[in-house]
Amino acid sequence: MKNMEVIEKVIDTVDFRKGPYSFRLNGESEIVSSDFIKIEKIENGLSIEVFDSKKEERFYLPVLINKGGYEEKVINKIKVNEGAVATIIAGCAICHSEEKNSAHKGVHEIKVLKNATLNYFEKHHAKDDIKGAELSPSTTIWASKGSTINLSLSSLGGVQNSDRKTIIHAEEDVKISINERILTDYDEKSCSEIVVYLNGRNSSAEIVSRSVARGNSVQKARFLIVANDEVKGHIECDGLLMDNANIESVPSLDVKHQDAILTHEAIIGKISSAQLLKLMSLGLDEEEATKEIIKGFLK
Repeated sequence: MKNMEVIEKVIDTVDFRKGPYSFRLNGESEIVSSDFIKIEKIENGLSIEVFDSKKEERFYLPVLINKGGYEEKVINKIKVNEGAVATIIAGCAICHSEEKNSAHKGVHEIKVLKNATLNYFEKHHAKDDIKGAELSPSTTIWASKGSTINLSLSSLGGVQNSDRKTIIHAEEDVKISINERILTDYDEKSCSEIVVYLNGRNSSAEIVSRSVARGNSVQKARFLIVANDEVKGHIECDGLLMDNANIESVPSLDVKHQDAILTHEAIIGKISSAQLLKLMSLGLDEEEATKEIIKGFLK
């Protein structure tokens, strides 16, 4: 598989060089800033600062490892200034034909200042026949008063071991939306932890997770909202279980203020025969029908 085809799987484009970007290939970074997004290399990572502008720019942050035996830890420090809008499309892919393990651990430390908006998309992918692909992202966000945080987190195939951690500390009047999509197969293992601290009045958070586990894969997920003031929060986690796979999903609520309202729901089950029969009546065979159901579920 060519490099650009792999990159397209994690950032949905090959034209990322038209704007500000950082492209990291086996530890070497190629960066381009703009008038409103300043990118600098620092030790073991990047410093990224987004300034207020009337024009919203997309910033692409793809990482590709295409050789076996390569492991790295990258630390990126991101600052979204007051009133600014940052749209960051990040992704990491591992693609090579060697038998040696490869691993990427990305640490993101993000400060979102007053009334700013962060739209953050992160997707992981590895070739199915790589036995030692490990991707372990860790993201911590500090959200100031009146800011908005929108996260889309995906791992949709081929990653042998994944350990994702996301932590958000929110001040007052912060709005948070997190959408997670996970697909595992074969003997893959996925661990995910999302923790949101609602520390300021009138803040809110919604966490929606959808996962599909196939083969002998194992998924473990923990979702926690901590209410330290008069806030609102909701957790929704749905899972499709297939073959001999295992899903352990734990939504948790920690309420420390009597005027806080937190709710959660969790459903884990199999694909219903009615869904399969409906699609098969339209001319699809069972395998095709199953693929369509999974695709729709994870959309």
